[in-house]
Amino acid sequence: MAKKTETILFELPSYWACAFMYGDVDHLSSEEQSAIELFMEDLWARFGSVHCVGVFEHGCDFKRYHDASNYFPYASNVAHYQFEVTRR
Repeated sequence: MAKKTETILFELPSYWACAFMYGDVDHLSSEEQSAIELFMEDLWARFGSVHCVGVFEHGCDFKRYHDASNYFPYASNVAHYQFEVTRR
């Protein structure tokens, strides 16, 4: 059976964009880096293959809760992150 690739959107802190798009985490604290790693590990476990393919800030606001609140429980300006996932 062929694997199906889907696009999923998440609201995540906007200043994480460089980490997701380019792997650049130099500007992030160790706590933020750890939160991103845990968030991605959960996505990999859930979907298999996961790649961030876009970040969109249009229409996003400062929010108390976002899709990574379980890993980084702080309010933040958020952006919409588009991920391509391939389910196992």
